[in-house]
Amino acid sequence: MTTILIVDDEPANRDFLAALLEHKGYRLLEARDGAEALGLASVEHPDLIIADILMPTMDGYEFVRQLRLDARLASTVVIFCTADYRDREAARLAAACGVMHLLFKPCEPELVLRTVEAALGLATQAPVRVAAAEFDRDHLRLLTDKLSRKAAELEAVNQRLSALVHLCLGIAAEPEAARLLENVCRSSRELIGARYCVLAAGLEATEAPSSVFTSGIDPETKLSVPSLRHGLLGTMLTERSARRLEDLERIWPQVGLPPHFPRARCLLAAPITSMERAYGWLCLGDKRDGPAFTDEDERLVVILAAQVGRRYENLALYAEARRHALALEREAMERRQAQSKLQAQVVRLDLLQRITRAIGERQDLQSILQVVVRSLEDDLPIDFACVCLHEPSDRTLTVTAVGTRSMPLARELTMTEAARIAIDGDGLSRCIQGEVVYEPDTERMPPLPFPQRLARAGLRAVVAAPLLAERKVFGVLIAARRLAESFSSSDCEFLRQLSEHVALAAHQAQLYQALQQAYNDLRESQQAVMQQERLRALGQMASGLAHDINNAISPASLYTESLLELEANLSERARRYLGAIQHAICDVAQTVARMREFSRPGGPAATSASMNLNRLIGQVVEFTRVRWRDVPQQHGAVIDVQQQLAGDLPDIVGIESEIRDALTNLIFNAVDAMPDGGTLTLRTRVGAEQFAPCSRTVQLEVADTGVGMDEDTRRRCLDPFFTTKGERGTGLGLAMVYGMAQRHGAELEIDSVQGKGTTLRLAFAASSAAAAAAKAESVAAPRRCLRILAIDDDPLILESMQATLQSDGHTVATADGGSAGIAKFEDALRRDEPFELVITDLGMPYMDGRKVAAVVKGRSPATAVMLLTGWGRRMTADQEVPPHVDRVLAKPPSLGELRRALEQVCAPR
Repeated sequence: MTTILIVDDEPANRDFLAALLEHKGYRLLEARDGAEALGLASVEHPDLIIADILMPTMDGYEFVRQLRLDARLASTVVIFCTADYRDREAARLAAACGVMHLLFKPCEPELVLRTVEAALGLATQAPVRVAAAEFDRDHLRLLTDKLSRKAAELEAVNQRLSALVHLCLGIAAEPEAARLLENVCRSSRELIGARYCVLAAGLEATEAPSSVFTSGIDPETKLSVPSLRHGLLGTMLTERSARRLEDLERIWPQVGLPPHFPRARCLLAAPITSMERAYGWLCLGDKRDGPAFTDEDERLVVILAAQVGRRYENLALYAEARRHALALEREAMERRQAQSKLQAQVVRLDLLQRITRAIGERQDLQSILQVVVRSLEDDLPIDFACVCLHEPSDRTLTVTAVGTRSMPLARELTMTEAARIAIDGDGLSRCIQGEVVYEPDTERMPPLPFPQRLARAGLRAVVAAPLLAERKVFGVLIAARRLAESFSSSDCEFLRQLSEHVALAAHQAQLYQALQQAYNDLRESQQAVMQQERLRALGQMASGLAHDINNAISPASLYTESLLELEANLSERARRYLGAIQHAICDVAQTVARMREFSRPGGPAATSASMNLNRLIGQVVEFTRVRWRDVPQQHGAVIDVQQQLAGDLPDIVGIESEIRDALTNLIFNAVDAMPDGGTLTLRTRVGAEQFAPCSRTVQLEVADTGVGMDEDTRRRCLDPFFTTKGERGTGLGLAMVYGMAQRHGAELEIDSVQGKGTTLRLAFAASSAAAAAAKAESVAAPRRCLRILAIDDDPLILESMQATLQSDGHTVATADGGSAGIAKFEDALRRDEPFELVITDLGMPYMDGRKVAAVVKGRSPATAVMLLTGWGRRMTADQEVPPHVDRVLAKPPSLGELRRALEQVCAPR
């Protein structure tokens, strides 16, 4: 790999060459001067050396001479890279040292690469003998010229620094900010030698500067105000760093100077800043004695701008301090003037606080107003004070409170309590509009009734303050003095503030009673809402339970009815047992249907029928015998059940299962209330007048001699989930009784005395027809036998449905789930033996009843679809029959319901 040694005292020059040559794959070495390069070359033996000429310690010429003296390095190719403008002498001395290639800074990258490639292509150079005397002479002259130029440059720098020092001293002594900026603009242009200078600065952090000065630009030229934050100059101010801009022809619009400013080839700009803030910028255009601004120019301008920024800030702070000092003097005078006013205000505020505290302790309006007028008489003081109330619909004021000391003047003015004052076009009309009215002298006012009345009584000055609540004036506070113009502005302000406090206290007193009533109404409403929420929660839970229970009892319902109808040789005992099972299944179905009524009242009621309460009581007593006799006897307690039943008791119309459940719950509650035994009485009678005097009723009473209830328990006992039994109770027994009473239009009354027992009465309307309960309509088996497909994921339901329907002569196929059912249905279609009816459950895995109905109707529109589901009653009540379903039947279905449904959906169309 080719090795190249770069020798230069400027790091930037070394970095430029290193970056350029490294890209071409050369191995690079670097040295800061000739002495360091000579030692590095003796060790590394580079293939090529690129060396600067003028360097400290050992320059390039001396370095090459020493290099040629070493036989190992004498033939090393060397390229000189110099910034010396005397290119002929430099080339001649380079040739004398055996250096054939010479680059002048700044170098173009392509030229550097071509020169390096040309130098590396040379054959190894033979050692060059340098004529010592002639080389030393030329070398010395070159160095001497260089030193002369440096000396001249240093002298010029010293002169500029001296001028800068004098300018900085002038800056420090200038007392005015405007003259400071103007002098700096002019002096900086002269110091740097620029064609023109622009200075823009401002104390506020805005776009537009407050001061703009120029130097070297024709004063008659109309110049726009430059922006501090626009263009490259604005970026420089934000970054707080000086900028030198060259070759501006292309980017001049981006500089940030307005269009009428003269264009320049190059610009030098520096921010005017302090340690904390940036105030503006100083911009110099075109170097007069050179092509561009130098590093030295930039350093001077930066120093000058920094000095200006600090002085400008100091002058601004000084001016601000002077303004503050003047403001403090004025403030001190105003404070001395306000001290006396403040003392008076403190007295007024103390009085206001005492009055406010006094009226805040009262709740009635009259006492509040009396405290106000008496306090005004004692502490303000005033000669007359009263408070009048106002009705918006009336054009008068009613005197409501008069001070004790004001009473003689009140009688003279006919303004005692309950007196009425007409509101004419005087100050009172403005006061009821919400304005504080002050009349300094009533004798000088126009001849109006109210001012004339006060003037005749010797009251010259009067203030009327409105009592305002919720943007409505409901009263007026009137205060008067005998001396004209005797109320100051602070007095009027005090009365205004007092009227606001009085209005608030009076309004609160008026609202207090309304708030108490609203609180009572809120408690009642909250209790009603809580009861509804509990019913809704119970209904949501019951809905899911109802579905499962309906599924579970469906097979039992179908088998029981089928046995009772088809098995003629059943024993009387078996038929009685099956009848009891059928009755219990109907009760369970009705109970499940009622569970959702806690949260969904008003749904479709079960079928009502006439019944006799005496017969029903006998059934329930027998049914609950274990609970009221056997269980208590295990603990040595005896409960005596007495039935006091009226003869010839009229029938009532209702749902027998609901009334039976309610009566069962009442007996259970009575037994629980008598843990040590007692008497349970069930009583019926006809229409007690004290309970229902306007109608003929059938009354049912359940009374016990148990522990009874206190008033709070009696009031809450009908709430769902309220129980006094702890974990043993559910809190639903009496709630279900209450729901049954509401559905049947019955009256419910509870009498209870703690320690003596409880009596619960239910009053039902007597049936207008005394006929016995009609027997349930029996439905014969359908006349036409059908091909039926039954689909359900419960095998017991499928088995019971198949057996029941086959006993009626139908051909029944079953499928365990929706997917299997669709497969059987399509197989029957392929065999040209289609099913006339599909009975499907709703909730099934993978494919529910809705999808089954859609597929069946899609394949065979003539096939009837019946949905048999535990959600049936809810879907029917909510009118949620799915598409493609001809009939929805609820589980558990009775045999009669099933037959009627078959007749309806399969009737000829």
